[in-house]
Amino acid sequence: MRRQVSAYPTVHFINDGAVDASKDSGGVNVALAGGSIVSGSRLLLAFGVSDILPSIPGLAERWGKSVLHCPYCHGYEVSRQQLGVLNVSAMSLQQALLVSDWGPTTFYANGAELDPLGIEQLKRRDIEIEMEPVAGLVGEQDKLSAIHFVDGRSRPLEALFISPQVALNSNIASLIDCEIREAPNGHFIAVDDMMMTTVQGVYAAGDIARTSHNISFACADGVAAAMAIHRSLVLQS
Repeated sequence: MRRQVSAYPTVHFINDGAVDASKDSGGVNVALAGGSIVSGSRLLLAFGVSDILPSIPGLAERWGKSVLHCPYCHGYEVSRQQLGVLNVSAMSLQQALLVSDWGPTTFYANGAELDPLGIEQLKRRDIEIEMEPVAGLVGEQDKLSAIHFVDGRSRPLEALFISPQVALNSNIASLIDCEIREAPNGHFIAVDDMMMTTVQGVYAAGDIARTSHNISFACADGVAAAMAIHRSLVLQS
């Protein structure tokens, strides 16, 4: 990707961290960790998010391989296998209802209490419920073959879906006074239809600007933001 972007003569890479930003009448100023300041009339934020994974042995090393987050991204590849959904957030029950369209699914409550309505919804979709807390995941390399429980039992499992919390990879948006909103899975930067934040001239694109994370959405957001920035620059003159 860097090589492709480098083909454009106007592109300049700076290998330094952005630690602060401010807005003035002339545009936006970004302070770098090395002490220099980069100024521009527009700013596009695209620093991404980090997944906050539960501290269950065997889970982190299988993240993105056999421990997955999105049935629409990965469902087909694991369809008709033995599937599971781990209860890690308020979105987990809904995730289980969706995942069950791709194969036999078990909802791992991980020791949490489930309300009667939730249990009814799961049973209506023929989703099995396992209440025991999870002790770990096992399998060869990054594959998943079984899930272990604290009571000593194990069950076969080939793919596990989780809906983890996410954290913004930078606090630049807050420092420049962009509105940050809360969602069930973390925080995101508020933007309008053209990906502009609540601060004039500052845009955001990708996972930081939406609650549903998908590479197609991120690419589309980047295109929308780039078009909006270009038009704003041309039409202001």
